[in-house]
Amino acid sequence: MVNKLPGDSAEPIAAVQAGKGMADLPRMLKTLAVGKDFKGRDFLPAAVHRLDVPVSGCTLFARTPEALAFLNARFRGASDAALGFSAVKPAGNGNTDETAAAKAPAKAASVEKIYWAIVEIPQPGKAQRVLMAEPGEEGEWKHWIKAGTGENKSIAYDEEDPGRKPGLLRYRFVGAGSHYLFLEITLLTGRHHQIRAQLARMGLHIKGDLKYGAKRSERGGGIRLHGYSLSFPDPASVRNSARSIDGGELIRVQALPLLRDPLWEAFEAAHILSRK
Repeated sequence: MVNKLPGDSAEPIAAVQAGKGMADLPRMLKTLAVGKDFKGRDFLPAAVHRLDVPVSGCTLFARTPEALAFLNARFRGASDAALGFSAVKPAGNGNTDETAAAKAPAKAASVEKIYWAIVEIPQPGKAQRVLMAEPGEEGEWKHWIKAGTGENKSIAYDEEDPGRKPGLLRYRFVGAGSHYLFLEITLLTGRHHQIRAQLARMGLHIKGDLKYGAKRSERGGGIRLHGYSLSFPDPASVRNSARSIDGGELIRVQALPLLRDPLWEAFEAAHILSRK
């Protein structure tokens, strides 16, 4: 697990990008294995829980191919559970048993992804429920998200349509300052730029996120979206992981932003108060 800085890449990057100061986290983690004697030391660590480059916070890497397969299955299962889908074995003819699929209950999610977002005060008439919320008040948003619309950007829509995938998140209002709102986001599915696209659809723009409508960039780069907490099953606690989708002891990691400033400190203070 890495508490990623904004600007670091969770995926291998080209040499030209590294020359611009972007940190290549997989290769940095790989260097830590040089000279060490443990399983997976020859495997390039792979991100299971990918954060966008300008986002900070908890980033999960698998150290072995087996762990990667195990965790990828759990993260997919959590998204399916949130949407009410179930993993169903094919029928004898090789086709999916649709009757069984309709009857099978969704598995309980074993993954939880929580983010902190600092967003600009919305324009009049936008996101009024959030703007008028009391600390601790919660809500849920579902949109249909189309990825790859150009400029590495996704768009969230209110209506279902071919080429769009369902995106679901839960938000909790943490507090507000004179210019910004503080939101805690529980990401229930894992679409491309999902939080950024859904908030933009609601008229809420993450501070510094010019791509999704913010007024201005951050002085030091990055955006004010932070992966605060991540819970997931421990691969080491489950046997026959390739065949099992349930079980396993849960690991929970929480991480405050590494780049501390008065705005993040205000969020943290409001977060504590909103939990009382």
